[in-house]
Amino acid sequence: MAYATLADLNLAFTERAIAQLCDDEGDGTAVAVRTGRALNAAAAVIDGYVATAYKLPISPPSVLLTNIACDIARYELDQDAPTETIAKRHAAALAQLRDIASGKLKLDAGVEEQVERDGVVLVEGGERLFTRDSMAGF
Repeated sequence: MAYATLADLNLAFTERAIAQLCDDEGDGTAVAVRTGRALNAAAAVIDGYVATAYKLPISPPSVLLTNIACDIARYELDQDAPTETIAKRHAAALAQLRDIASGKLKLDAGVEEQVERDGVVLVEGGERLFTRDSMAGF
């Protein structure tokens, strides 16, 4: 599930900047395909981190995840020669994902958090019915 759309990406980096990165032919068709791939790749990275702390899919996505998805997708679109600013934003996005995974950073309150994080189940039972004393003589 994508956490951001082409419209989100255009708002974060301007429509012109995204078109310049994606539209080699000048007809606008490559923009949707390349940005779709980049946004899906960003979602996969986000899911990989966030799945350790939250149930997937996260719907609707928090504003934080949308921003992170845009930063990762923008980096993916310009992997050959990202600017220093884009590389820093990508690194910051990954750092935020690590903080979410470790529990240092929480997502919006509407997101359902997983209860069982470490796989340990504790069960408390009642008194034993059959003991050495109650079974004496059998």
